[in-house]
Amino acid sequence: MKQKEHKTIDGIECKHCFNCNQWKELKEFNKNKRNWDGLRRQCKECCAKYRQTPKAKKNQRKHSKKCISTPQRKEQHKKYLKEYNKRPHILKRNNIRSYTNRALGSAKQFNCMICNKQGEEYHHFSYGKDYKVNIVVLCIKCHKKLHRGAGVK
Repeated sequence: MKQKEHKTIDGIECKHCFNCNQWKELKEFNKNKRNWDGLRRQCKECCAKYRQTPKAKKNQRKHSKKCISTPQRKEQHKKYLKEYNKRPHILKRNNIRSYTNRALGSAKQFNCMICNKQGEEYHHFSYGKDYKVNIVVLCIKCHKKLHRGAGVK
């Protein structure tokens, strides 16, 4: 949809509401950073009417369930992480990582084994008995490529 430029009516800058098809003062519109003028396309009155429709209420419920920003969801997520970190394979992995960092120090003192940029992370090829020798230093970009299975050039 094409943007409509603002009009000056009786010395007041106005904007067109695409819902009610009227020209209204700029203060009648809510903010929206993404739009070219920093304002929403529909006026506050039309937004309020839309929020009362069943469709809007259904979308609001969907969004609120997905959102983790509520205090209850944050608490649930904390509990989940606490339990997750108690799992044996996670404990083993975390112990190996902390051993590596203590024994070798920061990975930033080494270069990436693939692209020769500054290293940022250690990569373990396995967490088996030989975890102390199966370690390479990689930059974040190469490490992600390696884990995605894309291979590294």
